[in-house]
Amino acid sequence: MIMNNYLRELYGKKGLVYLEEVFVHLKNGKKGYIDGLIEGEAIIERKATDLAKVTEKTAKSYIDNAAKYANAELNGAELSEKIYLQVENMKGVSQKVLDYAESKNVSIIDDIVKLPGL
Repeated sequence: MIMNNYLRELYGKKGLVYLEEVFVHLKNGKKGYIDGLIEGEAIIERKATDLAKVTEKTAKSYIDNAAKYANAELNGAELSEKIYLQVENMKGVSQKVLDYAESKNVSIIDDIVKLPGL
């Protein structure tokens, strides 16, 4: 809650809107749940993990989960924001995993200040 209030205040000062726990419609017709949305800037999917300490298969599943929000719809409008997978630590993540994320148009970050607009 403290971090969410921090983000709202931080982005508000920059004229950006930060929303959390946003329900959207996915391309496959199902509903999805975005952890964070900075309107016009970023879709944020969070995983409280050290990405270097999970298996490659698990890391790829986290990336796939984030990538499913590409072109999702919110209130009838298609989202075009950049997709970020935010993890607690990404030091030591294999190049294979990083390349996979890039192929899915997902950026992996481990520091909140690496989000757009900061």
